[in-house]
Amino acid sequence: MKLKFNSLLALLLVASSTLSACASAPSGGKCDGGVCIDLELAEPIRVNEPVQVTITVETQEDVPGLKISLWFSDPDIVVDGESIWVVDAKANVPMQFSTTIRFPRGEGYYRVHAGAQDFVGQLLVQDVARVRMTALGGTLNPPSEGDTRTPPVLPIVPPALLTPSSPLPTPSFPVSTAAPTTSPLDRPTPPASASTPYPVHIVAGRQDLIIPIPEDGTWLTYTFPITSAPPGATVTAGVSARFLVAHPRPQDLIAEVIGPDGMTVYRVWDRQQPTPEDFDERGLVLSAYDITIFDGQPINGDWTLRIRDGRRGKTGTLLALSVAVGYLRPSASRTLPHRREHGRGLLAAQGSWQKITTQTFEGAFPSTGWTVNDLSEDGYERCWDDDDYRPHLGGWAAWPANGGADGIYPSPGNDNYPNNMNTRMIYGPFDLSDAVKADIYFWLWREIEAGYDYLAFEISHDGIAFQELARWSDDHTTWEYQYVNFDDYAGDDSVWVAWRFYSDYMITYDGPWVDDITIWKYVPGQVTVRGSLHYYDRDDSYVPAHYTSVYLYDADPSGGDDLLGTTTMDSNGYWEIGPLTNWDEDDPGLLDLYAVFETDVNDSTIARRRVTDFNDQAYRWLTQTYENVADETVEMWYYIPDDFISEPAMRIFQDLRRAWEYILNTTGTDPGPSTARWEKDQTTLLPCLNSSCCWPYPLVSGIFISDDDIDSPDIVIHELGHLYMYNVTGWWWWSDPESMLDCLEHHIHEQEDPLCAWSEGWADFHALAINGDPCFDWGLGPCGADGDPFLNLETPTWGTPGWDNGDEVEGRVAGALYDLFDPTNDGHDQTSFGFSPIWYIVRSMPHERSFAEFWDSWKA
Repeated sequence: MKLKFNSLLALLLVASSTLSACASAPSGGKCDGGVCIDLELAEPIRVNEPVQVTITVETQEDVPGLKISLWFSDPDIVVDGESIWVVDAKANVPMQFSTTIRFPRGEGYYRVHAGAQDFVGQLLVQDVARVRMTALGGTLNPPSEGDTRTPPVLPIVPPALLTPSSPLPTPSFPVSTAAPTTSPLDRPTPPASASTPYPVHIVAGRQDLIIPIPEDGTWLTYTFPITSAPPGATVTAGVSARFLVAHPRPQDLIAEVIGPDGMTVYRVWDRQQPTPEDFDERGLVLSAYDITIFDGQPINGDWTLRIRDGRRGKTGTLLALSVAVGYLRPSASRTLPHRREHGRGLLAAQGSWQKITTQTFEGAFPSTGWTVNDLSEDGYERCWDDDDYRPHLGGWAAWPANGGADGIYPSPGNDNYPNNMNTRMIYGPFDLSDAVKADIYFWLWREIEAGYDYLAFEISHDGIAFQELARWSDDHTTWEYQYVNFDDYAGDDSVWVAWRFYSDYMITYDGPWVDDITIWKYVPGQVTVRGSLHYYDRDDSYVPAHYTSVYLYDADPSGGDDLLGTTTMDSNGYWEIGPLTNWDEDDPGLLDLYAVFETDVNDSTIARRRVTDFNDQAYRWLTQTYENVADETVEMWYYIPDDFISEPAMRIFQDLRRAWEYILNTTGTDPGPSTARWEKDQTTLLPCLNSSCCWPYPLVSGIFISDDDIDSPDIVIHELGHLYMYNVTGWWWWSDPESMLDCLEHHIHEQEDPLCAWSEGWADFHALAINGDPCFDWGLGPCGADGDPFLNLETPTWGTPGWDNGDEVEGRVAGALYDLFDPTNDGHDQTSFGFSPIWYIVRSMPHERSFAEFWDSWKA
């Protein structure tokens, strides 16, 4: 969803003084990257009462699409109004945004963040206000707030989305400067206005003259009064001027154009310029295109062209002159928003408009790639050719009846096309295999019998069968710019275009004149997307979500978003996809990218690791959508906010990876797949009643982690130990249902049956070995460090109070396995075998059903 600027909450303040280059922030806020932001909270601050928030922003330069956001360290803070605004910031003009928030709880430390992002999602600057809440109210910016480990972050977006963050440990990349990105809609334009995008409206004047150029050095002046542009229209697309002269020494001439203000002068030709190699005394065009010094001047007014001979002795004649003034109609603009010119990291290939060919008919015709033919079969041969009778900007243009054995050379009184014509002017083949857009522009003058005769623009895949794309059958006796799009032919490696003129058996006129043709194609660039995902572990450490699945999508307005690529994060939580072709087939333009992170990954060909809800859906986190991304590197740095509702799913997911990785690296064997079921506030998933459990059969098909147990990594790894035993033994059932039910109520220090003690003791040991301490903790641990219950399974000896004795006690089994495993010698424990031999016996035949059987296998 695109965010709209809320005029009620964003008040534009025009200040009498501005910040000098954003060197200091208003009221002591923060400045960075040419942007300053100041966040203020009104006091007093009370629990569950509205608190006025004011954000002041000022930029050093114009910043289109500046996004101002408000976000918080605690998701329970309530926003009563807007929290995101998007504006076009003007340089050195302060803007103010306001809303109200409420703190719902009475105790704790909170942080309120305000940040400014550019339109591609890059954080420019942020300011933070800290609040300590007690039952008596809030203290703004207290001396200490305890935990200050929250990293710099971008705004929290709606609940379905993730929180962007500053990148933490990631691979280092060379930093290089990106070339300005060319939008596929910021295309080159006609010669009279090459600096602006199509469509350009041209106001032109031409005068045919045969006037001697004064030999005494005085100016020969001609004024074009232009009145046809819309009122108030100004020059935005350049000016072109042309003088057609006959003179034996053109280097003696000086030619200028003067704007409507009467003061701005541009010299088109200077007497110091050398004589052109193709100089012909009968006529020379002195011209200049894309004159930009007149930009901003009114179009309507008197445009003056003047020429003089700067040296006596040779005389010449002014034959014709013309001026063309271009402007872009506001409603016709096809440009995309400005894009940042600098990117972090390596650049992908840039997309660009590429010129296929230009034909001005000023040289030999037909030239390479061009052909003409007569299709009329009327006994005459008349084809397209160039002629100097009615040119556009140069001295020549194409006319459909000038070529062939029976061609006509137009002249005053004899300039009509003949009857029964059917002739094509063809260019091709040319290659569009790498293009996603293609078009052509040319200039057209026409006087055609309406409804009967016509000029058609055609296109072909094979040069034989042509499809008509445009047709003209009317009069327009001034030169007019024409544009034809043929995007449907993009991707074809052989394309032909043609101008076909047809006339019937009666009534003829001057016909069509075609000049200054240019064919373009847009070849898209490439984009590489990279980023990372972090989360807060159980001890509030900010850590990478390594080995998590990443899905990169292109968002489409109509739905059905396109999956562009998948990957798995590395050990730093870093990921990269690309380079990709930066083009959106469903929504023409550049890609609109977002990423999805999911707790479902294949660690190996046999080990699929998942954390899902009770509907078997993996947990997913979405980034914001980066619209119309530039051809470079898009960066998506994100984290899961602390205490976010789905945060435990990531912690469990990382527990599963840690255990799988430990066994693989320690023993060289793969323990197989794992699926953990967890949902917020749920403590039962039958047959697991009010407790975590392993049930590798339908209903659970893996392990269930009760929401009461999410803070204990030992419980997660304990249940996973059961599942790994099932993976390698293939059994998980008791022949005696009563014993099975009794085992569901097992206690770590009490006697059970041998099978229950063995399976539970193995799972307890599995947790101790992987989590790296001898205590089984029902909380974070280790060994009760967090104040939660725990049992040290290594220290009990025969007769320890509160403990039953023997190998039918799971804690005794776990302790015995740990004594075989650990490197610490104590009492009768004088050995250290490590994990591998224990795991080898568990996974190898015969599959033991008691510690006694394990001991027999161990001794063997």
